[in-house]
Amino acid sequence: MLCTDTRCIEHIDTDASGVVHFSRYAIFFETVFFNFIRKHSQRMDENLIHSLRVTQLQMNFIAPSVFAEVLQIDMLLVKIRQVTFELGFILYAGNSELQRNKAQMTFCYVDKNNKPARIPEFILKILGEVDVCPA
Repeated sequence: MLCTDTRCIEHIDTDASGVVHFSRYAIFFETVFFNFIRKHSQRMDENLIHSLRVTQLQMNFIAPSVFAEVLQIDMLLVKIRQVTFELGFILYAGNSELQRNKAQMTFCYVDKNNKPARIPEFILKILGEVDVCPA
């Protein structure tokens, strides 16, 4: 596992019934990833944020999350290639083992011309990966 983060569900995250809207989960997961990068790198800047594109997101909703609930989000590295990497996320209700959501998110690194490019070495080091699978 790369990291664990927590998030308290706010009003903005929910629909009128107080249940988290499905679209907010992607934001939760992406935020955990970028906070992880910020924590482990001196090179975090807007260019990096815009160079990492989410190309695929797959979610499995297990149980709803609700307003004011504290969620635990675990992030793990699933696979890394030359220009993409996949992260897995498991979302729990508080400190319990009750899973609320599982997801897999694929990021692609792009250059300034928006073409897929090799993932920078410092990102590979942060992810703890030395060997890169072929694209």
